[in-house]
Amino acid sequence: MAMNKLDPGELFIVKWQYGLHGEFEATLARLMVAADNFNLKRLKKSYPVEVEAFMKYKNEAGWWAGVKAKLKLNPAFGSL
Repeated sequence: MAMNKLDPGELFIVKWQYGLHGEFEATLARLMVAADNFNLKRLKKSYPVEVEAFMKYKNEAGWWAGVKAKLKLNPAFGSL
């Protein structure tokens, strides 16, 4: 697998999507999912890389497909 081709934010999202995080990162990801925009801005002060990647995942068309392409995953299935 081409995990070394990912930047830290992309790696965070991949680990989140495929359940590969440890407890702290998994909790951080759940917190970002539950947070409104005000609280995401607050989280970004402490976790800028992770929140920026989450916002791209959530809002930027084609971003997730591009990350999966870096991993050579089938965009339709996306399994590791």
